[in-house]
Amino acid sequence: EQLLKGHLEETMSPWNSPVFVIKKPNKDKWRLLTDLRKINELIIDMGPLQPGMPSPAMLPRDWELAVIDIKDCFFQIPLHPDDALRFAFTVPSINSLGDAVIVHHYMDDILVCAPDHSLLAHALDLTTNALAAAGFELQQDKIQRVPPWKYLGLEITKRTIVPQKLAIRTKVQTLADAHQLCGSLNWVRPWLGISTEDLAPLFNLLKGGEELSSPRSLTPEAQVALEKIQKAISARQAHRYHPGLPFKFII
Repeated sequence: EQLLKGHLEETMSPWNSPVFVIKKPNKDKWRLLTDLRKINELIIDMGPLQPGMPSPAMLPRDWELAVIDIKDCFFQIPLHPDDALRFAFTVPSINSLGDAVIVHHYMDDILVCAPDHSLLAHALDLTTNALAAAGFELQQDKIQRVPPWKYLGLEITKRTIVPQKLAIRTKVQTLADAHQLCGSLNWVRPWLGISTEDLAPLFNLLKGGEELSSPRSLTPEAQVALEKIQKAISARQAHRYHPGLPFKFII
């Protein structure tokens, strides 16, 4: 959406910051965040651009008001051309080398998938050569060639997919704890068949005060939901797509 509007543009910048999403408080919407901590370390502190918040006390009495909210304002603020490259980021992508090879790329992790060893070796050579030509250094000893393959927190075998060992934080005392718990569960649920209804009592913990330090505790309903999810984590697994099926459904 932001690309179509011209707020973002594709780039070959050597800079790359990670992105992630968090659920907006009291809304069924998500906020895209860029981890700019490494960029902030390089920026010279100019001091505050706006000294304090505007005070409504200075609005004349009995005047009518209207409040405007700018949608996606962050993406609409133009960056100086000299600095724009430093704010580059990547999102997950799925690419294909011909009809038989699939390449999944996210940040610095690349997965290459092919129907047989010969085609995989060829695709792997093409991929590594392209990366080397672009100036990237590869860690040959970390290239995984035999199962189980570990990718983006998942453990993949010939037929199944399960999350790698996941520690679920069950002690919830603050909104920050609830965010961490719901974020972890929301990530694993596609692989474990966990529905939105299953998570609803836990996501209800995000409602209320917006301060990350505001108190939270597991309700009886949330405790039951958490036990159900922990059971699913220990017993369930996802299965890889079967090429022999008469259809292919991809989300």
